[in-house]
Amino acid sequence: FYKIFDCTIMDRFLKFCILLVLIFCVNFNKNLPVENLCLFRATTGFPCPSCGMTRAYIHALNLDFKNALKYHPLFPLPAFLFVIIVFRRKIKIFDSIYNNNFLITCLIIIFIGVYIFRFMNDFPYREPFTFNYDSHFYTILEILN
Repeated sequence: FYKIFDCTIMDRFLKFCILLVLIFCVNFNKNLPVENLCLFRATTGFPCPSCGMTRAYIHALNLDFKNALKYHPLFPLPAFLFVIIVFRRKIKIFDSIYNNNFLITCLIIIFIGVYIFRFMNDFPYREPFTFNYDSHFYTILEILN
């Protein structure tokens, strides 16, 4: 029973899952309908701070980095943080980054700052910062009018 939770087995399983996700995403369609993927956007109609991240990863996995950066300029950040979390116990510098509250706070501030900048410059006319007119909020407003 103990061998099931052995770190080497879990590490292999995690690597296998990551490989499957990469294979799936490389063959994924770039024209993904995004209106209902994000709960925030489907409910309010407004883009969320991570809006465009899925399409950015799809483009990046297809080696189209120009469009990936267009959809979300911080798309490498979640992957970088994922690597830090996964390997924090194996690599000392990753553990230091993981436990550094100042660095994490700075990353959150940068993420929110980019969101505000993109919202002010791109909303509501430029993808992925368009308004979702099929949202629940907009539907309720239409009913009330």
